[in-house]
Amino acid sequence: MDMNPYVGARAFLPHEKLYGREREVQELCDLLLSERIVLVHAPSGAGKTSLIQAGLRGPLSEHGFIVSPVLRVGAELPAGVSETANRYVLSTLMYLDGEDVTADETRMEHLQTLSLQDYVCDWENFDIPPLRPGADNTHSGASPTGEYIASVEQELSPEEEDHFIPPPRARLLVFDQFEEVLTQSGSDVDAKKEFFRQLGTLLRGSDSRSRADDHRNNDQRLRLVDDVWALFSIREEFVSALEPYLWSLPGGIRSRYRMDFLGIEAAAEAIEGPAASRNVTYQDDAVSHVIDDLRTIRTQLSDGSITAEKGPYVEPVHLQVVCERLWRKLPIGTKVIAKKSVKKLGGVDHALRNYYRARVKAVSKEDVELERRIRTWISEELILPQGVRNQVLRGTQTEAGLDEHVIAELDKVYLVRTEKRRGLVWYELAHDRLIDPVRDDNARWFAEHASALHRDAAFWEAAGRRRRYLLHGDALTAAVQAAPERKLTRLEKKYLRASTEYQRMIETKKLHARIRLLAAVLLAVVVTGGAGAGWIMERAIANRSTNQKDLYEVRSNSLVDRALQVLREPDSKQAKVLLQTQISAISALESVPRDTLSEGVRIVYYKRSNDSGALASAIESLGYAVTTQSSRLDSVPINVVRYGSSVPKPVVRNVAISLMAAGIPLKKLIPAPDSVEINQITIMGQNDLSNSPALQVNDVLALAPLQLDKP
Repeated sequence: MDMNPYVGARAFLPHEKLYGREREVQELCDLLLSERIVLVHAPSGAGKTSLIQAGLRGPLSEHGFIVSPVLRVGAELPAGVSETANRYVLSTLMYLDGEDVTADETRMEHLQTLSLQDYVCDWENFDIPPLRPGADNTHSGASPTGEYIASVEQELSPEEEDHFIPPPRARLLVFDQFEEVLTQSGSDVDAKKEFFRQLGTLLRGSDSRSRADDHRNNDQRLRLVDDVWALFSIREEFVSALEPYLWSLPGGIRSRYRMDFLGIEAAAEAIEGPAASRNVTYQDDAVSHVIDDLRTIRTQLSDGSITAEKGPYVEPVHLQVVCERLWRKLPIGTKVIAKKSVKKLGGVDHALRNYYRARVKAVSKEDVELERRIRTWISEELILPQGVRNQVLRGTQTEAGLDEHVIAELDKVYLVRTEKRRGLVWYELAHDRLIDPVRDDNARWFAEHASALHRDAAFWEAAGRRRRYLLHGDALTAAVQAAPERKLTRLEKKYLRASTEYQRMIETKKLHARIRLLAAVLLAVVVTGGAGAGWIMERAIANRSTNQKDLYEVRSNSLVDRALQVLREPDSKQAKVLLQTQISAISALESVPRDTLSEGVRIVYYKRSNDSGALASAIESLGYAVTTQSSRLDSVPINVVRYGSSVPKPVVRNVAISLMAAGIPLKKLIPAPDSVEINQITIMGQNDLSNSPALQVNDVLALAPLQLDKP
C-alpha cells in the first residue's frame, strides 16, 4: 500500500511521530531539566538519533529551550581547511552554522578563527528566532522558559527551585554520535583535549565574562553563556573511552541515561501506532507473531546443543525494516492485518533476507567481487557452523580482503555491530535473528555467482568430504593457478589443501610402485645371484641420483646401497633381512597418513658426519620440522627413536617407518622419562645396541596399527 508509515532502517525525522518511546522521552526531559548536562548512552541500533530528532525536540521546545540543530563532531572537512584548525570544534561550528556553510569560503575561513565560546557568545552568529509567533525575544520580558517555570514553580520547594529552574532563554546544544570524537583519529589527543576544554568553558560560562566588556549588549552575552545546556548521545561501548576527557566538563557529566532496545509493550506500540495512523489495525496475534519472531535469540546449552529462546527486547531497526516491507506488500484497501496475512506476505524471514540483500549490494556498490568477499566474511567469520553468532577481532576482515571503510558501512546499516573491549575492537553480526536470513540469502547468492572452485568445494563439503570429489591432475593445477586472482573463502582453502594432499598421495603411490619394482628386481638379483647380477647393479649405480631432496631418488639410492651390501656379503643373513625390512617399510608407508597430530611435537636429530640426506628428507616428507644437532657419539650409527610421554603413538610410528624406509636399521623405540622431553622425539644412536637385532615393520606397527582411509 501507499503512504508507508514505517521508516525502515533510517532514523526518524523531526516531523515524524515516534511510537513506543514516550517513557524515555519523559524521563530524559525530566533529567535534563534537573541536571542541565546529560549523557545518553545506548547500544547500536537502539534508536538514539530517532529519540533526539523525533522524540525530544518538541517537548524540550515546549519547556522553553532553544534547541540547536543536531551537532556532530565528525563532519568531513572541505579542502583548504588549515592544518591548525581543530577538526572537532570546526565540525561543531559547521553544524551550528548551517548545511551550506562549506560552499562559502569566506565564512569557512572565519569559522576557523572562532572558538566555541566566540561563536555562541556572538549574538549575530547564534541567531535566536522566536520559538512561536509573538514570543518575546528580550531578556527583560517573558520568555517560553519563563512561562514554563511560572507554570511549575508553585509545585516546587525553595530548595528544589534552586536546583531545578533553568536560566531564561536556555539554549540546548544537542550532540549526536558523540563517539566520533574518539573514532575519527587515535593520535590527535591534544585536539580532543582542546575541544573538551572549550566545551567545558562554554558550559561553565567563565572565560567569556572577562572578554564581555569589549562588546555591546554585555549583559546579554553574559547571560547567553550562562544559559547553555547540553545533551550528548553516544554508543555505550565508547563511554569508558570518553572518561579521560570528561573532567573538563562541569561535573564530568555525572548525569547519565541508558536507553535500551524496545521492550515487548513498547514494540507492540511501535507496530500498531503507525498502522493506526493510516486507519489500519493489527490483530493481537499478528503483533505477537512479529514481536516473538524478532526477539528470538539462540543460546548454547551445556551439552553443546543450540536452543531458541525469546529475549526481552526487540531491536527497533529490525522492527521498522520488517513492518516497512510488510506494509509495501499489503493489498490496497487493507484495513486489518492478521497473523496469516503476515505469514502469507513472507513473514519476518523474507523481510530480513531482502533487507540484508539490499544493504550488502549497496555497501559493495554492485561490485560482485567485493560483495562475494563481504558475504564470505559474514558467513565464515561471524556465524559458526552450529548456527550461532561469533565475535571476531579486528583483522579478520583484512584477511578476507575487506578494509575498515567497508566494515564501517556494514555497521551503519546495522548488519554488523562493533564493540570495543580493553583496547581491542570486536565485530559480530548485529542480531541472532539475522542468522537464518543471512545464511539463506548467501546460499542463494553463491549458487548464482559462485566460481567453479566454490561449487566443487561446496559439493565436497555436502558429500562428507569424500576423496572421490577432490581435484587432481590438470584440474588441480588450473584451480591453483586461478586462485591468486581473488581471495579464497575458508571452504575453498580447505578444499584446495585437501586436493593437494590427495594429489600428493596419488604421486606417492606411483613412486612407491616404482620403488617396489626396483626393490623386487634388486632382491631377485641379490638372492639368485648369477651372471646378470653385476650388470644390473652397474646400471643401478650409474643411474643413482645426487638429488637428496627428491624422496623417490633418496629411497631408490638407499635400496641400491642395501642391495650392494648384500652382494658384497652374500652369506650375510642380516644384510638380506635389512633389505627385506626396508622394502616392507616402503610398502607400509603407502598407508601412513600425513600427520595431523604432531602440533607441539619437537623432533631432534643428532646427526653423524657420515649420515646422508636420506634421513632428514624421510622425516620432512611426513611434514615434520627437524632440529639438527651434532652428536658426541659420531661413530655410533642412528639406531634409536626416543619419544616423550605426550607424543602421540601414531607420530612415533610414522617417524620410525619413514626412517626404516630410508634404510635406517632401527634397534629400539624407547619411552623417555615422564619428566623429560614430554613433547619431543629424539633420533639418536645408542652404543650398547650395536649388536642387537634390527626392528621389523611389524614391531613398529604394534605400537600403533595403521588403518586405511576409506576413499
